[in-house]
Amino acid sequence: MSGSPVFIDFGTMRSTGGRIQIGGAAQYGLLGLIHGHFDSGEQLVDVLDTTDSDKRINTGIAIVVPYYKIQEVLNQECQIEIRKKALEGATSAKFVKSSDTNVFGANAKSSDCT
Repeated sequence: MSGSPVFIDFGTMRSTGGRIQIGGAAQYGLLGLIHGHFDSGEQLVDVLDTTDSDKRINTGIAIVVPYYKIQEVLNQECQIEIRKKALEGATSAKFVKSSDTNVFGANAKSSDCT
């Protein structure tokens, strides 16, 4: 489903320094967000339903926006300003503590944006 997070399971087998290690805690990472998927057409699907419903089916192959592209958007100066204004409004309404400003990017530098 579009907008869903996509995670990577790095597994428990790793190669470090030319040696293979098996076991240990599983590690996961964020790959990105689903942007869309590929459907197969009616000719590629075994269909039992003879109604005029949509005959397309999700093939399980998705388009993923990488996490770093999402970070680029969130770190744009205009996005930081939007979060600052939202934080100011929330702080004045006493919904969040003012010490939480760094979570919203209020302390980010404009040189961090590309």
